[in-house]
Amino acid sequence: MIISRTPFRISFFGGGTDYPAWFRENGGAVLSTAIDKYCYISCRYLPQFFEHKYRIVYSKIENTKVVREIEHPAVRAVLTWLKCDKGLEIHHDGQLVVYRWFDKRDHGVEREIHLERRAGGLRHPY
Repeated sequence: MIISRTPFRISFFGGGTDYPAWFRENGGAVLSTAIDKYCYISCRYLPQFFEHKYRIVYSKIENTKVVREIEHPAVRAVLTWLKCDKGLEIHHDGQLVVYRWFDKRDHGVEREIHLERRAGGLRHPY
């Protein structure tokens, strides 16, 4: 099993200009910082006694028999690129959860609320 822990990053400006495809042609500048909240990804080989070969867990749970059936585009692309034919279970979990909703009372502005996961459930961090 592999478990990674990565701090969340807040980008103040320039987000995306640090990707090679962009900055090689256009240059780039980014001002960002990491915060004390983390994203966790765990990955393990999936035993063969399950009906599915791949289990991908994020805000959804996907159980599929082949890589091309995986809905998450990044996971599907990486597993295709790796030519992964051995069953895998991949979990994403984060200390911050974002809920979005469309607020009709405020002229259709999309709102976000960031909640923090803690023992005993979710709580607003403010």
